[in-house]
Amino acid sequence: MLMVTGVGGGLGGVIAGRLAGREEVIAGSRHPEEVPAGLPARRIDFDDPASLREGFAGVRTLLLISAGYGEDDTVIARHGAAVDAAERAGVRHIVYTSLTGAGDHLPYALPHRWTERRLREGRTGWTILRNGLYVELLAALAAPDGEGRITLPLGEGRLAAVSREELAEAAARVVVEVHEAVGAPAAPGTRSPHAGRVYELVGPEAIGGREVADL
Repeated sequence: MLMVTGVGGGLGGVIAGRLAGREEVIAGSRHPEEVPAGLPARRIDFDDPASLREGFAGVRTLLLISAGYGEDDTVIARHGAAVDAAERAGVRHIVYTSLTGAGDHLPYALPHRWTERRLREGRTGWTILRNGLYVELLAALAAPDGEGRITLPLGEGRLAAVSREELAEAAARVVVEVHEAVGAPAAPGTRSPHAGRVYELVGPEAIGGREVADL
């Protein structure tokens, strides 16, 4: 089976929608009853080890959506619990949605880099998708105020933002190709072409405050 976690979130929900209807795809969510019809679901709660043990049973490929915002130690504990449980369950390959390398200065970068190291040191195959800033988030942050001013403190910084839909398309394609490779009956143990790869998924052009204001 191929599991996508975090389908109750923005990115996970879009990815799940793209994979709905495919055989062997299941959703992981803290609230499986809220998963859209047509997609089998299991309860996955990173704070509940029992849910991970039961939820990952029989899963061959795991698309691990990062656990969202929180204190660094909380997010690290959640990701660590998920990877530990996946290894014990026999998951063959984990695809992880991380943060672009250009975001190392951001306050929430540490849990992403910790998780990347944990995967490299682990027993499963792995692929890392380093996602850029959502263009939807940039648009919301840069929206003019009541007086038509953009107050987002970009300074001289530049961002290569990317849409959530584009990131979902990339993740869905990678995880399906991984799943097909690691489960190929004619060649058990086949390595996916994505194994051990880190992909920087950002927009085609970095823009700054002036370009945002001109849009």
